[in-house]
Amino acid sequence: MVFLDILLYAVALSVDATAVNITNGVCYKKFNHKRLAFAASLFGLFQGIMPLIGYFVYAFFAEQSAWFVSSGRWIGFALLLVIGGKMIIDGIKSIIKPESCPLIDDISNRKIVVQAIATSIDALAVGVSIYVAQDGTNIWLAVSVIAVVTFLLSFFGGLFGKVIGNFVKKVAPIIGGIVLIIIGFSILL
Repeated sequence: MVFLDILLYAVALSVDATAVNITNGVCYKKFNHKRLAFAASLFGLFQGIMPLIGYFVYAFFAEQSAWFVSSGRWIGFALLLVIGGKMIIDGIKSIIKPESCPLIDDISNRKIVVQAIATSIDALAVGVSIYVAQDGTNIWLAVSVIAVVTFLLSFFGGLFGKVIGNFVKKVAPIIGGIVLIIIGFSILL
């Protein structure tokens, strides 16, 4: 896996965290730079941890079962296809049936942690994909890039959310879903 592939994974994974932070920026009056940095840090942290979990859990099970190894590319493909498809469907639903967010004063730290965990679950599949590829990709470099890119994009997404309306938060999951599906197909090649 080349650095460009890792960067694509990072951008694709950070899209949902960025969309959530855009929404936070739109919906919460007190979502200032300090709160934004806190949220972006948690998003980056969890996006970096989840591929590690996926990578090492898959490595453990791969050593236990030969069929698991032989079907690894298909498992990674299926995971990315399902996650990407869900992101696209959710994005389309949010356009068809818009939900308004009343301007609320502040968001709790607990809610930000839940958002960070929820938006990072799909990164487990990326860890599996990196393990399955067996192309010499350094998992530590990959998770570092994913964490930093997620931090940066979600931070600037939150700033952007303070400036713009609801449109971007609706199309971001669709774009991220398409990228994940493309990455899924690339695993099969």
